[in-house]
Amino acid sequence: MIKNICLFISLLIVFAAKAQAQQVTDGQQMLQKITGSDFKIYYQQYDGNPYYSSHWANASVKLVSGEVYSGLLVKIDIYNDQLISYNKRLNKQITVDKSIIDEIYLYNTNGGQTHLIKNVFNTNVFDTNAVPQTTANFYFVLLNDSISVWRSSKKLIEKYSSLSNKPNMIGRFYTKSRYYYVKNGNLHSIPVSKKKLAKEFANNKKEIMHFINKNRYKPKNETDIIAIFKYINELIKGGEANK
Repeated sequence: MIKNICLFISLLIVFAAKAQAQQVTDGQQMLQKITGSDFKIYYQQYDGNPYYSSHWANASVKLVSGEVYSGLLVKIDIYNDQLISYNKRLNKQITVDKSIIDEIYLYNTNGGQTHLIKNVFNTNVFDTNAVPQTTANFYFVLLNDSISVWRSSKKLIEKYSSLSNKPNMIGRFYTKSRYYYVKNGNLHSIPVSKKKLAKEFANNKKEIMHFINKNRYKPKNETDIIAIFKYINELIKGGEANK
C-alpha cells in the first residue's frame, strides 16, 4: 500500500514537471515568434515622434500562421512601418519582424477594441494609385464589409532650412493620411470629389450622389466617408450596386 502511494506521488511529480516544462517551451516559442531585433531610437534630432500614438497600447497580434498572442504592449512606428513591442521580461523595446504579422488589434484602457490594423506586407493587396512616399504596410480598418474602408496613416519628415531657429534639429514629423476602399482584394484611393467618388460605382451614381448631397457629406471627412460606404454596402446587399 505504502509502495503504491509512493509510486502515485512520484508519478504526480513527474507529470507536474513535464507540464511545467511544456509551459516553458510554449512560452519560449511565443517569445521567439514575437521577438525581433532590438529597437534603436533614431529620431532624437526631429521634433515629434514616428508613432501613431506615443503611448504604449494594449494589443493582440495575429500571426500569418493563425496564432494570436494577447497582452502585448506596442507602439506603431508609422514612419518605418514597424511594430514595436515592449518585452517586460527583458525590459527592452523590440522591433517585431513584420513578415510574421497578419493583424494587430489595439485596445483601450477598458479592454474594448479601438483599432484593427491589417498588414499587407505578406498579401497581394496593393494600392492601384500608389504614391511611393506615402505607401504603407499597415492599414487601419475603418469599415469591414463587402466593400471595406481602410486608412493609411503615414509619418513623413519636413526638413528644416539652414536658416531655422532650431540649429540642432534636422526637421519635424507630420502625419499624412489617405483613404481607400477595398474591393476584390485591391485598394482603390477614395476621390475627394463627390462626383468622382460616385463615378466609381457607375450603375448607382445617381443614388450615391443624392445620398451625399442630402446629408451634405464630404468625401475628405473620415466620418462622412464611413457613412457613404455603409450606404454603398447597403445597396450591394440589396443587389442594386455594381461597379
